[in-house]
Amino acid sequence: MDSSTKWNNLPKAPSLKNLTERGFGVLKETQHAAVQDLTKAHIESFDQALTDGLSRVVQAIPPLEFTFRNDRISLAFVEATLYSPVVAKGNICREMKVFPAECRGRRCTYKGKLVADVSWSINGIPKGIIKQSMGQVPIMVKSKLCNLHGLSPKKLVEHHEESEEMGGYFIVNGNEKVIRMLIMPRRNYPIAMSRPKWKSRGQGYTQYGKYHLRDDAQ
Repeated sequence: MDSSTKWNNLPKAPSLKNLTERGFGVLKETQHAAVQDLTKAHIESFDQALTDGLSRVVQAIPPLEFTFRNDRISLAFVEATLYSPVVAKGNICREMKVFPAECRGRRCTYKGKLVADVSWSINGIPKGIIKQSMGQVPIMVKSKLCNLHGLSPKKLVEHHEESEEMGGYFIVNGNEKVIRMLIMPRRNYPIAMSRPKWKSRGQGYTQYGKYHLRDDAQ
């Protein structure tokens, strides 16, 4: 079938055929893989940052040493852990988990608690480990720490989400925020550009230019 015949056979008006089919409105057991792959890179990047990335950050922090009353005190980060979003202590509720839909409605941030294990010693003698809260960190929707992770379409709808919710974004003050992936220009590849304003720089300037990122550029 050629393209002309394909477009000539389009329906003249909208059809309600799909709305009257027997399976309309019945949720599937699993989500559509192609839709989930749209934000897969964002989610996997965030998950990697919480495991290997966070561990490397902790290892890169040098110990802090100071003197107090003729004693040498040393503090060092041992480990850092980020937890899933939960209700703050002191609140009485049936469900301790916090879900994205609640944060959208309450205009709050979908976040988890960051806790660090800090070891301390006096004159080189270990004294134990202190668990110290480092604040709250936004959690990416559908990441491993998200309370929607691994839920079926039916469960997602029960938590006021779309059955094909793909995640890959944050919720800050009730607003959905996306971090765009970094796009790097090709190395050693000239790009021709045209900017009319370049002509106003002076005599001998034109509107044409060339951008070239060398292989040895930092």
